[in-house]
Amino acid sequence: MTKTKRSLIVCSLLLFVSGVLAAAELRLLFPRGGEILRMGTTVKISWEDGGDEGEAQIVLYKEGRYYADIGRAPAGAGVYTWRVPQGMPPAGDYTVRVRRGRAVDESDLNFFILPGAPGREEPIASPGHAYIPPLSDDLVMERFRDETGAEIMKVRLAGKPPAGFHAPEAVVTASAVLLKNVPAYRWSFGCSPTAAAMIAAYYDTHGYPNMYTGPTDSGYMPIDNSVWGTVVINGNTQDQTPLSATRMGLDGRTTRGHVDDYWIEYNSLDPDPFITNGWPQHESDDCVGDFMGSNQSSYGACDGGTLFQIYLDGSRMIPYNEREGAFGFREFMRYRGYPVTQCFTQFLKGYNGNSQGFTFDEYMDHINAGFPVMIHVGGHTMVGYGYDASTQTVYLHDTWDYADHQMTWDGTYAGMEMWGVTVLNLVPAPKRNLTITTTTGGTTDPAPGTHAYYISERAKVKSVPDPTYIFDGWTGCVTGTADPVAIQMENDESVEAHFRRILAPSASGQKIVNKSFSQVEYINIISWENNPANAGLDITAYRLYVMEGDSISYQLEFGANIGEYTHRKAGAAPRTYRITAVTKSGREGVAVEVTI
Repeated sequence: MTKTKRSLIVCSLLLFVSGVLAAAELRLLFPRGGEILRMGTTVKISWEDGGDEGEAQIVLYKEGRYYADIGRAPAGAGVYTWRVPQGMPPAGDYTVRVRRGRAVDESDLNFFILPGAPGREEPIASPGHAYIPPLSDDLVMERFRDETGAEIMKVRLAGKPPAGFHAPEAVVTASAVLLKNVPAYRWSFGCSPTAAAMIAAYYDTHGYPNMYTGPTDSGYMPIDNSVWGTVVINGNTQDQTPLSATRMGLDGRTTRGHVDDYWIEYNSLDPDPFITNGWPQHESDDCVGDFMGSNQSSYGACDGGTLFQIYLDGSRMIPYNEREGAFGFREFMRYRGYPVTQCFTQFLKGYNGNSQGFTFDEYMDHINAGFPVMIHVGGHTMVGYGYDASTQTVYLHDTWDYADHQMTWDGTYAGMEMWGVTVLNLVPAPKRNLTITTTTGGTTDPAPGTHAYYISERAKVKSVPDPTYIFDGWTGCVTGTADPVAIQMENDESVEAHFRRILAPSASGQKIVNKSFSQVEYINIISWENNPANAGLDITAYRLYVMEGDSISYQLEFGANIGEYTHRKAGAAPRTYRITAVTKSGREGVAVEVTI
């Protein structure tokens, strides 16, 4: 071994040993990562220091880079009281580093700094949001074995966002594969029933119209749940979605529903209202939360929570226990009249060392087949509706807002680690064909041809006129000039888009020479009239282009009641003008040229 190599090894060992000793002497206790700190509140940054001498320096980092000095304190004190400043960028990419000489330690994971909550002086954490390792003790309700001896874990998921939190929106790549028009709902009495409601609502407009039969939007579940607004219960404001959780007075319901019978306040484990008030419990009917056992104290679910069972060895957990999340979601589908081909909850492959779990390839297969997937992270449930195979990116709705979001497969989302999925597939829905044709002068979106749609799906068709043409109406299964048009596909249908050309006005011109004792002025007068063939096209203007060779020198626009333009100082040389008719919708017709 050379002298240089021996020196490098010795130096490396010394650095390694000194690093180990430093880590042993100084250990950051709070914040370790995943916490939520509120601006304007007081928090205690704490550490253990075996050295017990000197001064500890506390520094704040953002996105892994220096952001600000927090302060200094005697190393042996082990604590520094910090008032989180107002006006900081709200984000979840902060860490703290404590240093005393060469000893240093920092947060294991990022934590959040968010706008403050009045009257609170301690950091606020929210189940399912503050970092918790997958399936930590506070999520696991029970462990037991089935008749074969396989171990089953029962977990309770109740993720809810803290006030003011908003995850970064997705950047959808050109190579992304997405299911179209998957609804995004804000958290409505539980993350799991909200996620299930999104999936059911997607099916409602993709061949399974009996998922929702309420009065809103003629029986179609909307793309978001803003139409139902919010309700204040026990001082807390909740978003509403009848497909997630029914309530008397919501969406035309006149009897007690899910919220009336089961809800008190988030995270409550108290007996449900129907028990304490002694009224009859409603029958499970119009919402997934009823069937999934969400919020129901008699099944061990807290308010906002839903129970799921899963095999620890990574094999598929086919649901068999009533009022469990996957079981209830399957039963809701059957109650609505739709056969389920498969339904299971499963760990990701590799979790806890298993070799049987769910893979990214399987996830892509389900998306390609038209089936959204429930994504479980920490104590929270979301909906995956797309992917990018090149980066193993999952596109998702997180139940916290209406935006599109993303995460890496087998990665973390808002500090929560992905650990499993719940899958529910239905018998493929039958489809109907829509044949689209056009007359000369334009095309459509989607393009002319035959397109397949699910029964009861709304096919949207928009006209795309060519230059100098205007859309003139539909014939076939729909008529009129509404554009775009929605066609409800109960049977095979056909529709034709008609286009009409906007013809040029008639025009003429003359040159007038205006002489004085010392000057000569050439004046061009251009006159035009509406083309009678444009009757009914609602011509509201005319555009006149003054040409210089093949280029436009300038453009003028006149009201429909004006038919003449005087161009002074036009010069003696011939000059060309173009005049077009313009419709109320801004469509411009064929030009007529006049050379004077």
